[in-house]
Amino acid sequence: MYAALCHDLGKPLTTKFEDGRLRSKAHEPAGEEPTRTLLARLGVKKEEIDGIVGLVKEHLWPGVTYRAFQKGEKVTEGAFHRLAKRLAPATIEDLTYVMEADAGGRGPFLHPDLPDQLLLPFPDQAGAWTREQARAFGVDRTKPAPVLQGRDLLGLGLKAGTAFGEIIALAEELRDRGVTREQILLRLDGVAGSDEAKQRLTKEYEQSADQG
Repeated sequence: MYAALCHDLGKPLTTKFEDGRLRSKAHEPAGEEPTRTLLARLGVKKEEIDGIVGLVKEHLWPGVTYRAFQKGEKVTEGAFHRLAKRLAPATIEDLTYVMEADAGGRGPFLHPDLPDQLLLPFPDQAGAWTREQARAFGVDRTKPAPVLQGRDLLGLGLKAGTAFGEIIALAEELRDRGVTREQILLRLDGVAGSDEAKQRLTKEYEQSADQG
C-alpha cells in the first residue's frame, strides 16, 4: 500500500514540458528521497522503508520489460534474478501489484457511447506475465539462493577470508549470465588459492560478456 502511495513522488522533481507534453524522466529513482522522508515521518520501520523504496524505484520495470518481450527482445533469467536481489526484502510479486495499481488508476475513461459510464482500462498483462516468469525462475517471492557458499569454497581447499565474498559475487554474476553452478565449480576445480579462483571466474565472466 505504501509503495502504491509513494511510487510517483519523484515526479515533482523531474517533470518537464518536452516535445509538446509533460514528461517525468527518471522519476522512479528520484522518488527514493521523498519516499524515505514521508515514510519516516509516518513512523514506518526502516527495514520496511527499504523494501518500499525498492518497489518505488523499480515500479516501471514490469511494463518496460514486458513491452521489450513483445517486441521480440530476449529477457533472461538473470534479469529476473538481478531484479529480485535489488527488491529484497520486497519481492517481484509485490512489484507486480504496485504496477497493476498504478495502471489501474489511470482513469476514469469515458466510454464513447456511454458518456456517463466510467470505464477503466483492461488489466495490464505485464503484471501477470512478470509473475509467471518470476515464478518459473523461482524468484517470484524471494531473491535467488546463492549459487555458491563458503562451504563450497572450503571444499575446494581454499582458505577462508575476505576474498570469499568477491568469489561468491563473481559466481552470482556468472549465474545471472546463464552459467550453471556445476560449470562454475568445474571452472574452480584445482585452484591453488583465492586469487586464482577470482582470476578464473573473472576470465569466464569476460568471455560470457563477449558472447552476450
